[in-house]
Amino acid sequence: QVSVQRIVHVGCWTAQDPQRLSLSSSRVVPTEEVLQTEIGDSMEWTLLRGGYFMSNFTRFHADSINAQNQLLSVPDCQLAPVDAADIGQAAANLLTMDTYEKFHKSIIDCCGPE
Repeated sequence: QVSVQRIVHVGCWTAQDPQRLSLSSSRVVPTEEVLQTEIGDSMEWTLLRGGYFMSNFTRFHADSINAQNQLLSVPDCQLAPVDAADIGQAAANLLTMDTYEKFHKSIIDCCGPE
């Protein structure tokens, strides 16, 4: 018998399109499928999908951000960077909240501090 009552899986947005984004989605899709098909209603669960981590941009693209005063040189590209700490806080909130019912079996796309 397991005493785990609730799972919050932190994945990534690439799970939305595993055919086109197979390399990165292959890390999270199997777990999402287990939760959706095998766990089902036997346990509370929520999927959090992070977007682009702001820390990746500031760490790996700092020079180009400072030189060009822009995040990326891609026209018509809209991103919603998210801080990993915000996703962690959201997961902690979900794991400890008393009124969880509306989040059970839900997929939440994290794209900002709210």
